[in-house]
Amino acid sequence: MINTWEFWATLAAAVIVYWGLPAKMRLSFLALASGAYISYLDVSSAVILLLGSLFIKWMFDRNLLLNKKPSLLKWVVVLLIFGLAGFKALPNLLDDVFQNSILAGVAVPLGISYYIFKLIHYAVERNRGNLGEVGNAEFLCWLFLFPMFTAGPIEPLDHFKKSRSENFDHAAILEGIGRIIQGMVKKFVLVGILLQQILMDDQTVMSVHQNLSAMTVYELWIFFVLIFFTFYLEFSAYSDIAIGGCRLFGIRIIENFNWPIVAKNMSEFWKRWHMSLSGWCQRYIYMPVIARTRNPYYAIFFTFLTIGMWHAVDLNYLAWGLFHGAGVATAVTFGRIKRKLGWMRREKGIFVYWGMPLTLAYVSFGGVFSSTQGQGIGVALDFAKKLLGL
Repeated sequence: MINTWEFWATLAAAVIVYWGLPAKMRLSFLALASGAYISYLDVSSAVILLLGSLFIKWMFDRNLLLNKKPSLLKWVVVLLIFGLAGFKALPNLLDDVFQNSILAGVAVPLGISYYIFKLIHYAVERNRGNLGEVGNAEFLCWLFLFPMFTAGPIEPLDHFKKSRSENFDHAAILEGIGRIIQGMVKKFVLVGILLQQILMDDQTVMSVHQNLSAMTVYELWIFFVLIFFTFYLEFSAYSDIAIGGCRLFGIRIIENFNWPIVAKNMSEFWKRWHMSLSGWCQRYIYMPVIARTRNPYYAIFFTFLTIGMWHAVDLNYLAWGLFHGAGVATAVTFGRIKRKLGWMRREKGIFVYWGMPLTLAYVSFGGVFSSTQGQGIGVALDFAKKLLGL
C-alpha cells in the first residue's frame, strides 16, 4: 500500500483537511476518508467489513449483547473466529476444488485478520463494561483508520480513546514525519537495497529451493537469517509508517516491535515481536485457556495455533505456530529449571547474552515454514532437512 502515490496523496490531503475542521467534525471526517480509501482499494471489502461491524455495534447499542446474555456474546465471538478461518481457508479450498475457475479467485477482504481481532476485542471489552458508549464516528475511525488498516498494529479501543489530542501540535507532526522516514529507510534502503539486492543477490525462496542441492548448509543458514531480517525490517517498517501516519492526526497508537533481534529466549522474543498481536492473544486466548485448564502448556500451544491461523489457514503456518509454541514452552520450562537450581544468579557479564544467537537461529529456522506459505509443506521440509544437514 505504501508503494502507491494514492496512499501518500490521501494521507497528505487528509491531514490538511483534518486539522482545518472544527474538533467535533474531525473523527467523522477521518472515518469517512478511511472508508473512502478502503473502498477505492476494494469496494467489496469495504462493504462487507462496514456492514458486519455496524451490525455488531448495533446489537451492543440495543443492549442485545451486554453481560446479561454472555452465551449470545460467546456465539458472536465464535462466529467471528470461524469467519476469519473461513476467509483464510476459502481461497485455497476453492483452488483445490475448482482449479483455474473464477471461483478460485475469491478474494479475502482487506485487513480481515486485524479487523476480526479488533471486533473480538470490542465485543469482549464492551461486554465487560470496560469501554462504555462508543460513538459511531469514533468506532469506525478506530476500526478502519487507513494508515494502520492492513498492517496493524492491533490498536485497543480503550487506548485509542485516550491517546488522541484535539490540539494541533508541531512536535507531533515532526515526530510523525520522522517515524515515516524511518519506516521508508527500512523498507526501501535496508530491505530493498542492502538485504535483497546486495546481501541476497535478489534470490527468492523458490529460486534457492530449485538450486538447493548446490548450496551448503552454512549458505542456507545465512540465507534464512537474512530472510528473517528482511521480514522483520519490512514488517516493522509498515508499523513505523502506520504509527507515524497516525501521529500526523494527533493519535499515538501502540508500538508493535521492541528490538526482537536482541531477545535471549523465545518467550522474550514474543514480548518484543508483533507486540499488539501477542498482547491480544495473551489477553483473549492464553489467559482464558490457562484459567480453565491450569496448564500453561495447553495455553501456549493453543495460543500459537491461533497465531498461525491468524496468518494463514494452511499446513505451513500451522507448523510455524506449533514450532514457535514449542520454542516458548521450552523457554518457560528452562526458566523454571534455572530458578529452581539458582542458575539465574550465576549469569553475569557476557554470559547473560548467550541465548541471543540461539534465539535468532531458532526463529530463522522457523522461516522455512512462514516463507514457503502457499508452496506446500514439502518445500518447507526440504529446507528443514538441509538446514539440519540431513
